[in-house]
Amino acid sequence: MAYYNGEHDTNMVFTIGLNKLDAAHSQITSAIFMYFHWGDPISIHTLVAAAYGIVKDINKHRGGKPMTQDFESIKDKKTRKILVDVFHEPQNFFKHWTSPDFIDS
Repeated sequence: MAYYNGEHDTNMVFTIGLNKLDAAHSQITSAIFMYFHWGDPISIHTLVAAAYGIVKDINKHRGGKPMTQDFESIKDKKTRKILVDVFHEPQNFFKHWTSPDFIDS
């Protein structure tokens, strides 16, 4: 909701100019702030994982060296897939609902 000249205006739109690195920077900054102010660890993890995904994609697009989650040094595709899946398991659990692992009623 926006306020302009003290009056409530639901038609006002704010535009923020940013790029992917700006978004990653904002996510990391928020995660660091939350960490040092005892913020929710799931939210912190989700923000960091999202920021890392952006940085990793930009690095790959720019032709940079592989980063940690790429596991490029592991030549066996099955082993690499297992490691990637294990590495991403918490991130995917927080981000995607795929089965009723636990539902508190």
